[in-house]
Amino acid sequence: MILRQTIDYHEQLLQAQIDIGRDLSHGHELDEVLNRILHLSRNLLGFENAIIRLLDPSGTILLTAASYGYDNNAAAMQINVGEGVMGRCAATSQTVLVADIEQDPDYIHGINDARSELAVPLLVENRTIGVFNVESCRPHAFSAVDIAPLMTLAGLAAAAIENHRLYKNLAHVSEENRELDQLNNRILQSVDLGIYTIDVRFKITSWNRQMEQTSGVDAANAIG
Repeated sequence: MILRQTIDYHEQLLQAQIDIGRDLSHGHELDEVLNRILHLSRNLLGFENAIIRLLDPSGTILLTAASYGYDNNAAAMQINVGEGVMGRCAATSQTVLVADIEQDPDYIHGINDARSELAVPLLVENRTIGVFNVESCRPHAFSAVDIAPLMTLAGLAAAAIENHRLYKNLAHVSEENRELDQLNNRILQSVDLGIYTIDVRFKITSWNRQMEQTSGVDAANAIG
């Protein structure tokens, strides 16, 4: 496929970046954002199919996060790092362009009658978290000019994934802190000693029942 480097194309790519950025800021679900990116790649670049695979927690297996144009069996397949086009891309963190997969003995089945493939890494601070891959039924369907725009879309996908992970981690930490605060409060309220806590400005931040009984001051008036 030969991309026409026109002003209109660049404007569309810029608008795609703006739209995805807006989706990220509005907290859209990850699978919704990734599917949007895949369809943008089809509309902008004319790819017949696309798939985003992410490394599992062990960093050794690529699992599908979103796809179009792939049947269920191909999408469900697990690919080991180092195997096939996508596996090599994940292992080296480098773009892999195969003009004719019939000349590539390591090719792993994706779409029916595939003849060419292009895979780019999903990078977060120079760390590979997955692969953005496209295939075609035509040999030599992709060329070097396709790499930059696909890397741009891969960058959008990587940002969406990292944003989602950070949000989940933050939510998990917040929940842990809430549970810890509840536990501390239960302990404070259950002991027979009068206990209170202060912050760095020497303001009272907690005041248990025993302190209320001992001092005659209730927590509502003591805290703060």
